[in-house]
Amino acid sequence: MKIIKYLCNHKSLTISWITTVILIVYAYGCQPKCRSLLNPKTTVSAIELQGEIAQLKARIESRQLSLQQQEELRDILFSAALTAAQSGTINPFGIATTLAAVIGIGAGAEGQLQKRKLKKKLAEKNKDDSPDPNKLA
Repeated sequence: MKIIKYLCNHKSLTISWITTVILIVYAYGCQPKCRSLLNPKTTVSAIELQGEIAQLKARIESRQLSLQQQEELRDILFSAALTAAQSGTINPFGIATTLAAVIGIGAGAEGQLQKRKLKKKLAEKNKDDSPDPNKLA
């Protein structure tokens, strides 16, 4: 009875303490979340967002590499055509090196595609194997 009388006499203090405890529990227990970069319909935590950023960086790098390879191929073909136009004759060695470059760049691009597919499969497998932090809470 003494506790109830004390709480009734000090209502504002009691409400302040209860509110403070609720806010502390809420602030400690809830992780900040934001919308996903890859799927804006879902929310992700800071750790998941870092993983998405790494995936996007990998995509950017692979596409930059692909563009660079295409530009190199274009430059090789252009220089071969320019040489043929200037000399008036076709250089068989030049054609062979151009074809070798085209085949090599194609093989490199294929290797990059296979590597990208493997990374994607591994990322999906790791995502499936890791526990969902939302389900743990």
